[in-house]
Amino acid sequence: EVPGYSLPPSVYLSPAALEIAQRGPDPLFAGGPPPLAAVPQIRVAMRQNMAPKVEALRQQYGVEVIETTVGGIHGYWVKSNRQSASGARPVLLNLSGGGFTIGQANPLGLIEAIPVAATTGYDVLTIDYAQAPEAVFPAASDDVTAVYRALLQSHSPGRIGIYGCSAGGLSTAQALARFQRDGLPTPGAAAVLSKNV
Repeated sequence: EVPGYSLPPSVYLSPAALEIAQRGPDPLFAGGPPPLAAVPQIRVAMRQNMAPKVEALRQQYGVEVIETTVGGIHGYWVKSNRQSASGARPVLLNLSGGGFTIGQANPLGLIEAIPVAATTGYDVLTIDYAQAPEAVFPAASDDVTAVYRALLQSHSPGRIGIYGCSAGGLSTAQALARFQRDGLPTPGAAAVLSKNV
């Protein structure tokens, strides 16, 4: 619902998704987004409060989490203990959700990356791409492009995938357009996802 226009639900929604959509706005966001001045404190609280969940996932899935910097951007490699039949493992680049403000690689990116790495056997890199209030567009695309360029130095484009959920999904779509504009090879896979919590 926006002034002057009502967008009906997609005809492609499953019955369960339609039921969720018909419940109305998520009560978590009923008061609107938090003020930007509160974002740094929210990030700290999220990291502290979600640390036990991240550790539980790491133990449950038996992955290795390695803090890193790739292309000048901070992030975490999540590596499965599964062997790859084809030698060097494909790489997935995860762009976490978080409303372009609170989507840190730790915790949100790790929560998204750990199960994916464990179930696919791929190495997943989740990064701290630039977000508000410290940065504005196109800073996030600049960061994702820098990481992708760095990954291309050690992996063929067909062995790199990129995915994101919510704000990370939009960042994924922006990155694909940016790669095309900059003449970079297209990654082997991409996924633009959404979630309802």
